[in-house]
Amino acid sequence: PGVGASAGTPFDSADDSTSTTVITPNPELALVKTAGATTDNNGSGLLDAGDTIAYSFTVTNTGNVPITDIVVTDAMLGAVTCEKTSLAATEPDDATTCTAAAPYQVKQTDEGTSLVNTASVAGLDPDDQPVPEVEAQATVDIGSPAPSIPRVKQVLASSQSSNRAPRNAVSS
Repeated sequence: PGVGASAGTPFDSADDSTSTTVITPNPELALVKTAGATTDNNGSGLLDAGDTIAYSFTVTNTGNVPITDIVVTDAMLGAVTCEKTSLAATEPDDATTCTAAAPYQVKQTDEGTSLVNTASVAGLDPDDQPVPEVEAQATVDIGSPAPSIPRVKQVLASSQSSNRAPRNAVSS
């Protein structure tokens, strides 16, 4: 109770109340991995051994807090560089594009398979705590070159018939 207009007269005042909405921090990243341009280095018309596949990545902050120290890891490609390593939460779906330092070179053991390549993304929330890691995959069908059978041609002299073995030919 407070004191009213006249001295010593008690009165009740309204409670001061404020409402504060507490938003639970939700650090979250999304990763999209894309198999892009391929290069037919051997001119076979197929994606096969010796050819290359370029990959790109898009990392998006889908959470409600800023994320820093963003790193994309891809064991098959090695070093991956992102345009930005920090993503704000104030911009809806703030994103960055990342690229591998070099394309993947198809190996002979990849031929005739569906090549599955997995990458992951990690980062830190505002409290320097790890953001849950997210993975993404890209699958590319690798061709198999048709087996070739060597052809051996032999020219018969005009005086020989097709029934006889050519001169100097070895028969078994």
